[in-house]
Amino acid sequence: MTFFRLLVFLTVLLNLQAVPIAAQQLVVSDKPEDVSITIYRAPGRGDGAINANWPQGYALITETRTVQLPTGDAMVRFEGVSEGMFPESAIVTGLPIGVREKNRDARLLSPQGLVDAYLKRAVSIVRTNKATGTVRKQDVFITSGPGGGVIFESDEGFEALRCTGLPERMIFSKVPENLSAKPTLSILTTSKRTVSAKLTLTYLASGFDWQANYVATVKEGKSGAKTKLDMFAWLTVANGGNQSFENANLMVIAGEPNRERRGNQVRPKGGGLTIRCWPMQRTHEVPYNMGYMPPPPPPSASMDLMEDGGEVIIVTATRRQSSVMEMASPVAVVVAEQEDLGDLKLYRVPERVMVNAKGQKQVAMIVQPDVSYERIYVASTADFNEASQAVPYILRTINDEKNGRYPRAGWRCSRIVLLVRC
Repeated sequence: MTFFRLLVFLTVLLNLQAVPIAAQQLVVSDKPEDVSITIYRAPGRGDGAINANWPQGYALITETRTVQLPTGDAMVRFEGVSEGMFPESAIVTGLPIGVREKNRDARLLSPQGLVDAYLKRAVSIVRTNKATGTVRKQDVFITSGPGGGVIFESDEGFEALRCTGLPERMIFSKVPENLSAKPTLSILTTSKRTVSAKLTLTYLASGFDWQANYVATVKEGKSGAKTKLDMFAWLTVANGGNQSFENANLMVIAGEPNRERRGNQVRPKGGGLTIRCWPMQRTHEVPYNMGYMPPPPPPSASMDLMEDGGEVIIVTATRRQSSVMEMASPVAVVVAEQEDLGDLKLYRVPERVMVNAKGQKQVAMIVQPDVSYERIYVASTADFNEASQAVPYILRTINDEKNGRYPRAGWRCSRIVLLVRC
């Protein structure tokens, strides 16, 4: 009896092992169908310039994507998300059952990423003899890399990549599954049936910023009449990531919402290989290489442009002819619309725009003609001397209906270019 029970148990166990486990199916969404970006200004930046290398503000990004979910378990990959994504902020809605797990894939497809993925694995090295043109292919084993140098082992011993003096390249058998050409967020989900699902992905991302650049054009007035100026402002937005957002609904927030501080976001890894070595030939056998010669510097800017680091053009004690001023005055085709958002202000670009990677975009933000102002001359007795000098002055306006109301978009954190019309 005991032997029979044992036989039945082993039979059931073998049958369970023979049943194939359903493989996890992969669903890839390569780009969003619709995207909205709301950019928040870098906190504490003041009137400083936007960090061109990596803007210190952040953005709330909402993407709409349609995917085909199979029956059972599936991994959904959202490719092309922002490089500075905060994965803990990502919210996905529209799934039949919900999200079981989410992962931010930070390893990008690049020479550095490939070597790192094939560490302790076999690849092929192809070398070409310059003298004879003979091509030699050799199987090797990567033992170290990619930081500082790539070391591989072959039948001839240990060698360093590109240190033989011969042209050589590595051949990989396939692209690893965990490498992506774009920053990617992946989630695990389950569906009871095959369904087409319209998903909404919302997340916060670093690497964005915005600022307002004002242009005040002083108008010629009659004697005794109120002096007036035309107020104009450019909305400048910056995207420091490597991802562009096509046909995006763009908005910016003026004000400082209460946001908890967090550590620096780890950006996706990738890039070229940094290899430092000396060829194994003798010194006289190594051809001299001039290396990369940078282009000559551009001609220096004029004194007007060089003031304040070239960030702002300042016209001081200079009057321009009206015809010249007409050409210099900005013409607004699309103007951002202001909306109230609690105690903050929201500026919405009425048309969809392209937010380019590693780029900046300018849209008209404020267009308000005929703003009344007063010119107030400022002097200090501490600066008194016998030499004649120009007296500085400030322009003061009252922001009300009587004097020409205009929206404020962070005067304390902006610079104004003053143009004088005569």
